Amino acid sequence: MKLQILSLLCGLVLIGAVTAKAQTRPIPPDKPVTGFRFGIGLEGALPMGDMKDLYNYKVGGGLTLRFSKGIAENLDVLLTGGAIGLLPEDLASETYDTNPSILIPVKLGARFMLGNNFYLMGEAGMTFTKIYTITNIDMTTGDVNEGFVNGSTFGYAPSIGVRFGKLDIGLRYETLSDINGGKGLKFEGVGSLNDGNGLSKAPASFLGLRIGFDF
Repeated sequence: MKLQILSLLCGLVLIGAVTAKAQTRPIPPDKPVTGFRFGIGLEGALPMGDMKDLYNYKVGGGLTLRFSKGIAENLDVLLTGGAIGLLPEDLASETYDTNPSILIPVKLGARFMLGNNFYLMGEAGMTFTKIYTITNIDMTTGDVNEGFVNGSTFGYAPSIGVRFGKLDIGLRYETLSDINGGKGLKFEGVGSLNDGNGLSKAPASFLGLRIGFDF
């Protein structure tokens, strides 16, 4: 699946490059290069890999705010923040996957314009997580505890997009180094496992679509 996603992104990059080369209209000389913009965007998320198979998330959505500052003719830097909610596979079931979780990203990035409309972009930063999952297993009694786990993790996202005036549409593949934010599942009740050490990191990824409007 990751190979398919990367192939899709590469294809979009190729289309953007060809389209950009075909555009011969010059940038108006009076257009500010180092302008400042503020934008608001609707987010859609399609969980991939373990985020879908292990944590049973089916879809996500939210809202992000983005600040951009031009530093060259075709390059600007970005600061993006907001919140994205993740919905489980089956809200009607009585298992731990009945509760939504929340991602709160704070990312820095750079966007390079391929002509007048298409662009390539990369972002990285911290994502604060509030994940509902199994938090503890007592190996003596067999009791399983569930609840929200608050944490923070590193995330990064390559993306491609298109801008038409104030409309900004971007597609990205976002990866989190540990969806639990460093707060892994704990074992209790058996010898050395009683130290409360968590499991190894649980990377997670999703395909994100942002439809934004710049002011």
